[in-house]
Amino acid sequence: MPADTSNFACPSTVESLLHTIDALVLVMEPDGTIAEVNRTCEKLSGFAADELCGRNVASALLTQDSHVEFMQNVRRVTNGETIDRFDGSLLTKRGDSSRIRWTGLPLPGAEFENDTPSVLLCGIDVTTEHRALVELEEARTINTELRQEVEQLKTVVEESAEQPRQERRSDRRRHYPFEQALAPLVDRRMPAESDFFRVKFYNLGARGFSYLNRTAPAHRDVVVSLGSEDMQLMLTAQVKHVTDRNTVEGKTLLIGCEFTGRMATNSRDEK
Repeated sequence: MPADTSNFACPSTVESLLHTIDALVLVMEPDGTIAEVNRTCEKLSGFAADELCGRNVASALLTQDSHVEFMQNVRRVTNGETIDRFDGSLLTKRGDSSRIRWTGLPLPGAEFENDTPSVLLCGIDVTTEHRALVELEEARTINTELRQEVEQLKTVVEESAEQPRQERRSDRRRHYPFEQALAPLVDRRMPAESDFFRVKFYNLGARGFSYLNRTAPAHRDVVVSLGSEDMQLMLTAQVKHVTDRNTVEGKTLLIGCEFTGRMATNSRDEK
């Protein structure tokens, strides 16, 4: 049963507005049967109006994880409530989903046999915003984990400096295929920023690391910068071995280093 717009002062104006606003519009019967959609809804969902009208919104447009909450809000509207905002996922004809922020209200003058009003839902696409918030939260989690690892690494390096050399040989390293900055250490002074160059690490452990490079290091002592720009850990290390290694990119060198201490980032002098 199509929604009755006879109580509006100018139904043709209302219909024109619904089809031109840049928001999704759904008019539904109390049981969730779709009575009308606007062009924005057609465009975003990929369904034409005649493919949606007469179908239940749950099977036509809702993802499984958003079905229950969506219908709960529809029932609240049929009970006379106006819902300012609720989020849900809308399933498109292509099979992907968009994040929609809905506002719901009872539709005036559109009541069914049991005096239950039909439902008018307006929604805006917040997929990009939602994705950005999810990525921000993931970045925060990664940053927290990185800070914890850096703090643990600081502790281990300080403790290892006090241990006998033979106890350091049980260093368990993990694969660490990320780029870090390296610079030669001369006269125990902090290198200038321009002296640092990027190298691709091979592995990293509590007492040392290995990296890949096409040329052998010119200096035995180096400074390595670990972490991110806002959480840097400057460590000194000594080159312990240089080994030929074949990779998919061709012949290269695996250079193994052992940590020897820490350097202050705000001073030219080693702690």
